[in-house]
Amino acid sequence: MYEGREEREYKLTWTDGDLVSVDRLNREHTADFTYSETPNANNLMFFYDIYGMDLEELKYLYWAGLLGVSPRHLVASSYIHSDGYDHPYEEYKWEDDKILSRHSGDEDWSEEILFTFAD
Repeated sequence: MYEGREEREYKLTWTDGDLVSVDRLNREHTADFTYSETPNANNLMFFYDIYGMDLEELKYLYWAGLLGVSPRHLVASSYIHSDGYDHPYEEYKWEDDKILSRHSGDEDWSEEILFTFAD
């Protein structure tokens, strides 16, 4: 994917229906993801907050149904390698209306994303 406004280019790698890696091609930046066994029944896809893709218009295209499908399962963790530096491992815990996260070694969970579903 290419975003011309900020010259961002991303390469997405999918395995068995899950997005397992996002490479930012014009920077040394890769994010790898693992998944739980929990199905992504509501087709949630948080491009910026979880996958680190800063493409503003992308979320609107996705929710309009123009970008295919979301990952098959809910994300369990991410690990970022950027500019020769490995960042802390991040774990995710999914609840009915929010996603909690914590860095490797931390005991406390923090609110990452709040969301609701329309009736």
